Amino acid sequence: SVFSITHIAIEELLAAGYRITSSSIFYQVKKDCFQFDVQKNVASIVLERDDVRVEIKYEPIYPNQSTVRYRSALVATTMGNYPLTPDMAIEVYKGDEPQNVLIFDAKYRWEREHYTPKQEDIDRMYRYRSNIQYKRYDAGNRRQPYTTEAIVSSAYILYPGNKIQSEANSRVGGMPFIPGTSQRVGDVREQVKDLLYYAYLID
Repeated sequence: SVFSITHIAIEELLAAGYRITSSSIFYQVKKDCFQFDVQKNVASIVLERDDVRVEIKYEPIYPNQSTVRYRSALVATTMGNYPLTPDMAIEVYKGDEPQNVLIFDAKYRWEREHYTPKQEDIDRMYRYRSNIQYKRYDAGNRRQPYTTEAIVSSAYILYPGNKIQSEANSRVGGMPFIPGTSQRVGDVREQVKDLLYYAYLID
């Protein structure tokens, strides 16, 4: 499901005039084994258009803000020292300044009665949206050198159901992916296009 979302997002960005400037994903086929080799917490795919850079990362690590000092960074603002680690992120930058982050997290369960996402998984997406923030460091401001800003434009689970669920003005929700079927692929593509639009990546 994560690679399907990647494929859809890349197709839409290429159609909007972006170009791939870096890709570190590769695969191997050995003795009937098909293996993806994906580095975690790095920009596996980078696309650019004008001064906008889009980085697609698998299993990104957003360190807890308490562990980040004397620099600006995307951080987790949760209690304690633990980071946040969704399955996939699309990070949007102008220069070195992050503008938006789109979060995707694969889940392997659903509400069996209605084939919808579990509420606890949706709640987790709300936490990602609220607690992944941009911590800005201003060395010249001795009184308050750090400020945090909301940065996540959308957070969606990918789950084995049959309904798209959207909440919070379509910024939080779930998208269905069932292995081996093309069910609702068109609807999922439209939803991904909406999320890219909310992040100011496409018109």
